[in-house]
Amino acid sequence: SLPKIRESEVLQQTLEKAIELTRILSDCNQIPAWVSEVQLLDVMRAAAQSRMNEFAAAGIKLKVNFDAISDEATIVSSPYVLEMALGHILQNALEATHNGGTVEFGGHVKPNGPIAWLYIRDTGCGISSTEQDQVLLPFFTTKKGHDGLGLTVASRFVEMHGGALRINNLQGKGTEVAILLPLESRRDTLCP
Repeated sequence: SLPKIRESEVLQQTLEKAIELTRILSDCNQIPAWVSEVQLLDVMRAAAQSRMNEFAAAGIKLKVNFDAISDEATIVSSPYVLEMALGHILQNALEATHNGGTVEFGGHVKPNGPIAWLYIRDTGCGISSTEQDQVLLPFFTTKKGHDGLGLTVASRFVEMHGGALRINNLQGKGTEVAILLPLESRRDTLCP
């Protein structure tokens, strides 16, 4: 039994968490209302830049390699939604990597088709083979105090852009998240 004041605080925190989860799940089930043709490189830079301070504070190097992504590479997207997807993956890599480790973020455009292949690799603990099949499921987490929605949301947002997200265990060297995105200039790219 909690004192009345603490009980109210716990109820308030629970309510706020329920509202946050409702918003996240709602975002995952709605096609973004505002989409435009955006430069993929701008979205990637924004996702990396917005997390630089967190990486520095944790003593983890965020190494970006955007040289193989052309300024002309465009995607029909909600830049906010796509940046949020990349941000969830970067956050997951940050939390899996220990002080002194590295997270690499880069990609390239495949020459045989209008496809961008992005990757985020960490030098963290990796994912066991049993967990690898579950990490994209809602509410699956191995981290205390987490809701297990980060990679689920990221995967859904990538799918909304006609892409795919894959998790690869790097055999004792960490984890790689590979993201394939179509680079098309048609407005019908986003699909439910």
